[in-house]
Amino acid sequence: MKGLVRVVFIIDRETGRYDILLCTDHALPATTILKYYKLRFQIEFLIRDAKQHAGLDDCQARDLAKLSFHYNMVLSAVSIAKAACWIRRPIDLRGPFSMRNIKVAWYNRFLTERIFSNLGLDLNCRKIKRLYHQCLDTGNLAA
Repeated sequence: MKGLVRVVFIIDRETGRYDILLCTDHALPATTILKYYKLRFQIEFLIRDAKQHAGLDDCQARDLAKLSFHYNMVLSAVSIAKAACWIRRPIDLRGPFSMRNIKVAWYNRFLTERIFSNLGLDLNCRKIKRLYHQCLDTGNLAA
């Protein structure tokens, strides 16, 4: 390497497994480098969900300001969807986040409510309500 780097060596005492992290900002403490490394995966998941589900790659603008606006809106939409998904759950029950599950849940709600309203079904009936909730859970991925 042609520059100074900070090397962080992490050993798992139980398994003997180790990781070596390199950082070009040699002034950062090792704990901060480890924290940034863990956040890296969250950033990668955010970009993946933005590409696959929110249209990050679909902007046809050429102007830098318009592109910047598009990228910010798409990444904000995914972040807000994640916050809306997790805010209703206790911290210990927050599992993996999937933008696909959010899209499927909203589509299921729309379709189920449309079908149930067209059929004139009463959601106050226990059997109908159970059926309604089964329809909402159709197509979710297991985490």
